[in-house]
Amino acid sequence: MSDKPVVNIDNRNWYMFDLKYTDCDGRSFAIPFYAISRYHAACIVDDIRNTATLGDQTVEILKLD
Repeated sequence: MSDKPVVNIDNRNWYMFDLKYTDCDGRSFAIPFYAISRYHAACIVDDIRNTATLGDQTVEILKLD
């Protein structure tokens, strides 16, 4: 994922938003993601809320050039 607040893909701007949540201990976290509008971002968050599952533990992150 890029760290740019706006990226252009196929002549369409995608804007960075944060999915924010608070854990059971009261700590706040944010996960960045891209969407084409605030409405689109809200739809993505809703989709995540309804379909999210826990995947495997990440062991290594490779940066591809």
